[in-house]
Amino acid sequence: MSNNKSENQCLEEKNEKYRELKLKEMQIDEFLNSYDSLRVEEESRIDEKSAEVVRILELISTNVTNLYLVSQNTNFDLTGLKSDENISASTLKELYVRLQEKLLEMDELEKNLKMDNNQIRERAKEINEKMEQFGNIEDMKARKEQTRQELENRRKILEKELPEANNSYQKLMDELEQTKFRLEKSNEYIKLKNIEKKWQSVEKSLYALREAAAQREVETNYEALRLKAAYNEVLIASLKLR
Repeated sequence: MSNNKSENQCLEEKNEKYRELKLKEMQIDEFLNSYDSLRVEEESRIDEKSAEVVRILELISTNVTNLYLVSQNTNFDLTGLKSDENISASTLKELYVRLQEKLLEMDELEKNLKMDNNQIRERAKEINEKMEQFGNIEDMKARKEQTRQELENRRKILEKELPEANNSYQKLMDELEQTKFRLEKSNEYIKLKNIEKKWQSVEKSLYALREAAAQREVETNYEALRLKAAYNEVLIASLKLR
């Protein structure tokens, strides 16, 4: 009688442990199911935000590109812009680019004029030296003198052209500074600079978001594996008790 009672008690304890293990197993399954659901929901929300950020970046990129293309293809009258106080940022930008191109051309012209002037001086020096070497040959002296005179005349012409080139260069520099000032004060230009700053900020945020998503995915995968391992241990333990 006592043995039967002991066996019944032992059986009840085993049944109680089995029920506890079964309950834990159900709780783990429920947690895993809810965890996967929450993970999917969170990943979906991250994907939506990432897609929205990418869409905004693409829109900004398209608008900036269009603004640049429009400004590159715009023809304008420089004299007419001086009296226009409501010039658009794209027109001012085009003017700025055109003035820079003109300045480059003037720089090149000035370099060429100076180079020609130096070459003429060197050539005249060489001629003078050769004339001294052949001082007894009158005919050669006459030809050399004619050549020297021609070179000297050309040098004088270049010396007259050089100040004009410098004046034109300075005028273009003044126009460039004025245009740059008006461009920087333009509302559209300020908006464009703000868009560029926001674009950079969005790019940083997108990068951080992607990094966080990647880290969360790694942590999620690790946690899921750990829970599955714990679940398997519990399941094996419950089977052994049977």
